[in-house]
Amino acid sequence: MATFYLDIDDEITSAAARIRGTDDLRIALVLPAGSRIATSRINFRLLAREAQARSRRLAIVAPEGTARALAASAGLPVFATVVEYEDALAGERAAAAAGVPAGAMGGAAAGVSAAPPVGPPLEPGVSPGAPAGATPTAVPPAAMPGIAVPPDQGRRLEPEGATGRPQAGTAAAWAGAPEALRPVGPSTGLGAGAPPRRAAPGRRRPLLVASVGILALAAVAAGVGAYVFLPTARVVVTPATRAIGPVGLMVEVDPAATEPDPGAGTVPAATIEFPVAVEGSFKATGKRVEEKKATGTVRWSNCDPTAAYTIPRGTLVRTAAGVAFSTREALFLPVAVITGIPPHVELSCPWRDVDVIAVKPGPTGNVDAGTITRVPGSYNEKVVGVTNPAATSGGSHEEFPRVTQEDVDAALATLTGLLDGQLAATAASPPGVPPGAAVVPGTAERGDATPTPDPATLVDQEVKEFGLALAATGTVLAVTPADVRSVAAAVLGANVPAGYRLDPSSVAIEVGVPVVEDGAVSVPASGGASVTRIVDEDEVRALVAGKTPAEAAALLEPFGTAEISVWPDWVPTITSIGGRLTVEIVAGRASPAPSDGSGASGRAAPSEAPAP
Repeated sequence: MATFYLDIDDEITSAAARIRGTDDLRIALVLPAGSRIATSRINFRLLAREAQARSRRLAIVAPEGTARALAASAGLPVFATVVEYEDALAGERAAAAAGVPAGAMGGAAAGVSAAPPVGPPLEPGVSPGAPAGATPTAVPPAAMPGIAVPPDQGRRLEPEGATGRPQAGTAAAWAGAPEALRPVGPSTGLGAGAPPRRAAPGRRRPLLVASVGILALAAVAAGVGAYVFLPTARVVVTPATRAIGPVGLMVEVDPAATEPDPGAGTVPAATIEFPVAVEGSFKATGKRVEEKKATGTVRWSNCDPTAAYTIPRGTLVRTAAGVAFSTREALFLPVAVITGIPPHVELSCPWRDVDVIAVKPGPTGNVDAGTITRVPGSYNEKVVGVTNPAATSGGSHEEFPRVTQEDVDAALATLTGLLDGQLAATAASPPGVPPGAAVVPGTAERGDATPTPDPATLVDQEVKEFGLALAATGTVLAVTPADVRSVAAAVLGANVPAGYRLDPSSVAIEVGVPVVEDGAVSVPASGGASVTRIVDEDEVRALVAGKTPAEAAALLEPFGTAEISVWPDWVPTITSIGGRLTVEIVAGRASPAPSDGSGASGRAAPSEAPAP
């Protein structure tokens, strides 16, 4: 006899290895509460087949009623405790020592299944302990005292279609079997070794009908009892949630794109065109000066009786204030003539007029008559003199304003600055922006400005002021924040951990202020969301079946929160019967796990940035 104690996690392969690894004919497998093997009837059938193939007699010891029921349904003898199993074997040995026929022991040992024992095939009427090849013999009436033996007792009893294996309920099938391993007769309460009674020919049909009716009622009663009294369990799982993010990224703006591209991290942009124009009036700072020299006539005189004088052309004469005039022609002054007799002598001084012109232009050359009195120092002004009989005139100085090239260049620079200012002001809110889009002011640009009139025509115009205008076409990019959010949401979705699903209603994306660098535009965005653990009902069933509530709760902990209830409450494990195990996956939010801080690669986006 070999008794093997299995662990709760032992698989069917481990139990089968125990059967194959022993030479004992009788084997008992002791299963703990919650054993994996006890979760399926197929496991017990496989063990029964393994024992039968190796001519072993297998019994199952299990504290759980559900485990014993599954083992018994597979045709295995079952016991609640090892003590019961050992008592059954001890009773068998005592009966053998007393010489009591096995059939007289009945079959009412506690815990024994009503199924036939598992062991090597026996010929009908052959004792299990008989040597191989023994001739089948009928069970002698003396082996079953107190039991009426019909006249056909000594014959082999085989149902129709028997193949040589003893059938349940025949005397030959259970003769010599251990008392604790023999089933109880289904109707008489006697041991399985009791031979069946044959009904009288005339009473067979009513008896058959009555038997069928009794079996049907028993089946209905068994179904109702199973529905009412079999253990039930209910498992309610609220999937766990956790936060992901914040995920930060820079979304590139591509004016040539037509659709957002999460893979490339780009969004399209609309190019908005608008006119800009400025004009102004500017003063001319240049001037043209026009001056004229004064002209007049001076009278030279010579009172020197000793010499005549020739006055060269260009001889300068001056006023007492220093205004100089130049003679325009040469002139000759003859010698002075003395006439009369002293003391009545007269000196006659000859004189000549000559035209003069002021040396410097302007009104300073306009002097009064008699003011030009100074001769060059080479002349003796006591005998040679000069004067202007009349005032000089014609000296003038006039200034006329004129536009210079510098004036035009300065005006263009001023208008260009005004044009750029208008470009920036208009780009902040240009006309024609698509609905839902927002402009990126930093992308404002303008084309070449066209001046009116042509600046070249303004130069040298003699005007005090001149007008000039500039006009150009401005452009600015407009980005739809919804496109940026869609790309950011796609990146966020790519960060969902395996085994979780994204909660779309929890997605929160913040779009920052666009950044313009070297003509390239990018929009920072950051976002976070909640994800919910994916829980499969069949997976939950497989995990909790046959486990204690504490074990099931530990196994379900990664999935969220679980509420487990069993009925009756003293049942140690969760039932493995599918119809008695209810699994519910409820919507809701469990306490979210801390954020894993995962983020997409790329430049970090500023948080709390206003949308464009």
